[in-house]
Amino acid sequence: MNNNLNSIGSNLTNEQRQQMATANIAVAFDYLDFLLENPEALEEIPDGATVILSTGDSWVDEQNNQIAVQVECAGETIHHVQELVRSA
Repeated sequence: MNNNLNSIGSNLTNEQRQQMATANIAVAFDYLDFLLENPEALEEIPDGATVILSTGDSWVDEQNNQIAVQVECAGETIHHVQELVRSA
């Protein structure tokens, strides 16, 4: 991952880092459950892409979007997941 990404976290308080970690970890586990139930969704993720998940916390989502911009500027692929749509 790009070294410039360290600059995002350096401006955050410990409380803000905790808020980001808590929100991102919770949604990551939800996404893993979703992928286990819907393995075909893996085909939508480009190889090597960084996956950015919507957390429902507007501040965390904005921080994640800033990270996504930096990752894209470094030439890497981003895959945004706005909402988990489970198959019936």
